[in-house]
Amino acid sequence: MREDRTTLIRPDHPRLFFNADTWPAVAARAEGPARRSLDRMRSRVDEAPSDPQPADWGTEAAAAAFLHRMTGDDAYARRAIDLLRVSIEFYHATRRAMRSVSWTSTTRINAWCAFDWIFDELDAQARRELGRSFLDHVETEQPGDPLLPIPEWNFSGPETGFYGNMSLLWYAGLATFGAGVDDERAGTFLQRGRDTHLEMLRHRAAAAADDGGTASVALLYAFGLYPWAEFNFLHTWEAATGQDLAAEWPHVALFANYVAWNWLPGARHFGAGDSYHDGNVIPLDHMWTHMAHVSHFYGRSFPTCAALARWILEEADRISGGAGPVGVTRAHSHRFLGGRDVFPAHECLLTRMTDTPPVGPSHLLPPARHFEHMGQTFMRSGSGPDDTYALFTAGGRVRHHRHYDNNNLVIYRGGFLALDTGSRPNPGQHMTHYYGRTVAHNCVLIHMPGEQVPAYWGEGSAPEETAAPVPNDGGQHRELGSIVVAFETSPSFTYVAADATAAYSAEKCTLALRQVVFVPPDHFVVCDRVASTDASYPKTWLLHTVGAPAIKGDSFHAEHEKGRLTCRTLAPVDARLEAIGGPGRQFWCGDRNWPLPEGFAMDGSEDTLGQWRVEVTPRGDRRDVVFLHLIDVGPSGVDASVNVAVPIQEPGWTGVSFRTADRAVRIRFATSGGAGGDIRIDPGPDGPRLKRPLTESVLPQAGIEGASPVESGA
Repeated sequence: MREDRTTLIRPDHPRLFFNADTWPAVAARAEGPARRSLDRMRSRVDEAPSDPQPADWGTEAAAAAFLHRMTGDDAYARRAIDLLRVSIEFYHATRRAMRSVSWTSTTRINAWCAFDWIFDELDAQARRELGRSFLDHVETEQPGDPLLPIPEWNFSGPETGFYGNMSLLWYAGLATFGAGVDDERAGTFLQRGRDTHLEMLRHRAAAAADDGGTASVALLYAFGLYPWAEFNFLHTWEAATGQDLAAEWPHVALFANYVAWNWLPGARHFGAGDSYHDGNVIPLDHMWTHMAHVSHFYGRSFPTCAALARWILEEADRISGGAGPVGVTRAHSHRFLGGRDVFPAHECLLTRMTDTPPVGPSHLLPPARHFEHMGQTFMRSGSGPDDTYALFTAGGRVRHHRHYDNNNLVIYRGGFLALDTGSRPNPGQHMTHYYGRTVAHNCVLIHMPGEQVPAYWGEGSAPEETAAPVPNDGGQHRELGSIVVAFETSPSFTYVAADATAAYSAEKCTLALRQVVFVPPDHFVVCDRVASTDASYPKTWLLHTVGAPAIKGDSFHAEHEKGRLTCRTLAPVDARLEAIGGPGRQFWCGDRNWPLPEGFAMDGSEDTLGQWRVEVTPRGDRRDVVFLHLIDVGPSGVDASVNVAVPIQEPGWTGVSFRTADRAVRIRFATSGGAGGDIRIDPGPDGPRLKRPLTESVLPQAGIEGASPVESGA
């Protein structure tokens, strides 16, 4: 964006989200397809007290101002002014009391909308009085103020959610720019607000790249308030200048792709990062409107993204019982979700939504997708309720709300069969001492006595807890640090390899390489090469389950809901398998359990917090260890065939031969050097043979459909 574009800002009002030229279309939509939103705004204003006391009435003020524009009724204008005035009084009172107005900026953005939308109803004195007082509040809420920080003050900036106090600069500056309120300060706020919003867009564009994504892998953020920062800036810039910036930021259209890959049957998700894990249900409160915005801004320029967004929108609407943009709260009740109707007029703004027919994932998505900058590789056998879905965490540049879980593998097939565990009570030692740690994930531990593990964010002990040091779980030191060194996908198999050595302390680890081959629909082969600086440091391979694992020899199985996982340890041949979990041991770390604090409320199933894990450890001291596992998933109650697999132990190689329902598969991994290997798949006497090395490079993918290599036989 050129530096002089602020000169394009129109002098008249309104200019937050709509203007005099776009208003007729907005009003028509409000009277037509968005009538429910208009009715809810009317109810919201009618339910507000006629003599409001100081409180945060910003959203009600915006609704009243919008209704005034719709009806011309001066009573609504007076209501908007009264609600705005007492809201600003409340904002100052909370600051004097050294408290925060809110964790989010949403109600105050709405309050600025009210100021802008009734600007012409205010005389010059009222504009200055209200505008300057509101500018004063915004100024005191910015980083650098000598009284900060105060409790619950949100530092959310351009590289995080950008839904806190910093985001207010843009709306305050835009609403008062050139309005004779405080032109110097308004201009400063406008420039700073524009610059920080552009910084936000650049950061998210880098995270999404040509795949899709946002500023966090934790979906209560990524699918909650985070996208509003982008959509709101696109709306307000266009309303104020007449310029459509959407084409300059195509990564926003690919947000639908990221949603689709995280979407499991029943609108569930993998539980990546700082998720509550109470059922792993996708937060849908804002999903309808987020996907509608993709259609509004990109329906014509990116029709495939819009078609996928339409499918997601209709699924969200179906699950929420046809509630449309109201959404439905099916995730943990939390301040980050923002609640229903966070911006009550927004459905009325979607005047360019296209009639693109919905196209679902089964018609668009490749067998796997590597979101390189998000640090996630998704795999699936299809898009139905009986298909297999997996998430491999490695690489990436997005650290926000990520765990110490490099090379983590999560598997879903009819239920959560290998899962992320724990939850996020804050305060509570469960979060800081277990949940964010490597031990809570399906990774490898290297135990170095006396290791000082890094802190994880949080407010410490719950009131009933006795403070204790963070235990040494043998895990990783960095949320980032792993590198995806190989990736390829085809209908026959998906392969991904990542080196997570740098995620562990260099004092203990010299190699942590994981290679995963997924042979759809049911089989995973996982090879871990681990090396420590001292042979006496124990190494432990982890897999977390919901159901109690039944161990027999070198194999175990566990079930959840309609799914069953069977895992066989092929190497080391002398490995010891131990089940840890059950009541009082679900969150075991450092020789004790770290339970959830008293009174921590769960909205969904506690199963998906994780209840058990299997630990695989070699016997005796050794500096270098190769773990090799064959995992078979399928319907519950059905025995798998991993025990008839044949291990391969050859000089320089480890691997396995096994059969699927209709194919013979042979996979080998190099035991030294880089991430090497080969694969052979024989469908039968009448089918072609696939035989070739596993790739040593990363397959590039772009757009919704991605890219697939051309399979070749030998």
